[in-house]
Amino acid sequence: MSRVGEMLIALKQEMDGIRQAIHHLELLEAMRNGRAAKAQDIQNIQLGQTPWSKSRRGRKFMGPEERKQVSERMKKFWAERRKT
Repeated sequence: MSRVGEMLIALKQEMDGIRQAIHHLELLEAMRNGRAAKAQDIQNIQLGQTPWSKSRRGRKFMGPEERKQVSERMKKFWAERRKT
């Protein structure tokens, strides 16, 4: 086997170890934060999905079509408002 091939094998093994370490750290963090109380949450973490990645907090962002609808609605609203 060539030196490059040996280096690739070593790097792939190191990447696998890093992925496994990240997995365990995410599991520990979730359990520490009280978020992995359910077996389903632990299973999701094992699949690479954290329990808090499902829900999105904060402002909902509009798409271009929705933004255009709001724009038209507000133009109509202010036009009516100016008439009175």
